[in-house]
Amino acid sequence: MLALMLLSQPVQAFEVMVKDSGAAMRWPSFPVAWSVNAQNNAGLDPNMAAVVAQRAAEAWEVDGTAVKLSYLGTTNARTSGHDGQAAVYFVDQEWPWDESLLAMTSSYSDSSGAFLGFDIAVNTRDHDWALDGNSELMDLQNTLTHEWGHVLGLGHSEHDELATMHASASPGEVHKRDLSQDDINGLFQIYAAEVDIPMAGCTAIPKSPKGMVWLGVLASILLINRRRASS
Repeated sequence: MLALMLLSQPVQAFEVMVKDSGAAMRWPSFPVAWSVNAQNNAGLDPNMAAVVAQRAAEAWEVDGTAVKLSYLGTTNARTSGHDGQAAVYFVDQEWPWDESLLAMTSSYSDSSGAFLGFDIAVNTRDHDWALDGNSELMDLQNTLTHEWGHVLGLGHSEHDELATMHASASPGEVHKRDLSQDDINGLFQIYAAEVDIPMAGCTAIPKSPKGMVWLGVLASILLINRRRASS
């Protein structure tokens, strides 16, 4: 009887980001303001890249949650740091993280787990990008929608390959543009009213005495597979 009941329960793939103390990481209030520096050397039209970044954010503004991501326009910011300015930007040179990573989200929180700020860096140094789902290039909206999930406090959905929060992507992939049911479940777990937040998931990495940083990443399947083939 117990086994049958367990099997009948829905499988939860999403992960909620938590600190070492077990405190869930989340935005204490909305809207969350952000900007974009869409200047790049990757051949992406800056105006369209900014529109794509907005579409990716809007995918997470789901009815029934309090999530509101308020776009302020363009900025000259191009570095990650808890500087009071949340930005999406492109890195054409001196990518400081592993080259297989498509993008990196740096999120900053206080000791209670309340987010203080974030930045999203897109790796235009090591990857080729498109805005239209080109089958041979990485899709920007696909990647940015994933990164916005990290901004809101979701880790990776390791057991659901169709989830926006699955940890890897391939050229031409566009299904992460739209949230799966698992992504929506995770969002409601954090931001719907009268819902308990599970004490499990990704841990925070110390950044400074004033806050904490959590780094969210999306890796390219193509580059990982190339590495494995050559090893």
